[in-house]
Amino acid sequence: MVSNLLMEISGQENEQDILIAGDKWNPKGYFENKETVILNNSILLGRYALSNRLLRNPELQANSLIAKLAALSNINYLLLMAFPKLIDVKSKAYKAEIWQHSKRNDGRIIKDPRFSLLLEPWQETKSIQKIIFCFREPYEVALSLKKRSGSPVSVGLQLWKFHNERFLASISSSEGANINFVKYANFFDSTTIEAEMKCLYGFLDLPFNSAQAGQVSKRVITHSLKHHSRAHENYSSEIEKIYAELSERHANQGAK
Repeated sequence: MVSNLLMEISGQENEQDILIAGDKWNPKGYFENKETVILNNSILLGRYALSNRLLRNPELQANSLIAKLAALSNINYLLLMAFPKLIDVKSKAYKAEIWQHSKRNDGRIIKDPRFSLLLEPWQETKSIQKIIFCFREPYEVALSLKKRSGSPVSVGLQLWKFHNERFLASISSSEGANINFVKYANFFDSTTIEAEMKCLYGFLDLPFNSAQAGQVSKRVITHSLKHHSRAHENYSSEIEKIYAELSERHANQGAK
């Protein structure tokens, strides 16, 4: 949704042959560069990951067995959570490909949730000008993962912790990085959406246009696609700490 908004505001073309198409989970599309996702998937899950096969051949999604096996193969994330240093080891083998891909996409808006795990090797290319990070209520993310892949809520919460914790660690070691935070829930609240939209305009170095922002948000944001709305549950102290830091960074950048 945030990528869709950024592309609409900036005028970046939504190239259907480059971006991942929509499905029953995201009918409007994913606004993720297919090549980027395949490369990041290769680093994290292996070059021959079934999920990459599905991306290259979307018609295979009709094969329920292949789709289920691809979802099951994502269990490899649990191995990465147990041994996060594996990510750094694996990413070194793809250094040249990361550099080549960065050069091909210079100046473009590129979205992939996997960047939260792989930010450091991508930053080595010196091609990342800005980062915008959209964070969401942990329990909502866990429920979404459960609906989509059948993973237990407890696993979904650990995945949320893993991605957000590693991202925060990556930016803490990055001096001078231009990072913007937006809160997903705020786009669905009439009292907070304007502040988030202003953040998007700021990220794009564009003056805020209230009329355009209103038109774009009405066109892009579909409330019915927000399937889960849950307030804080009884999170672990580690998740509470991460969520508090994200909220603090969001508030301190002036998104009020």
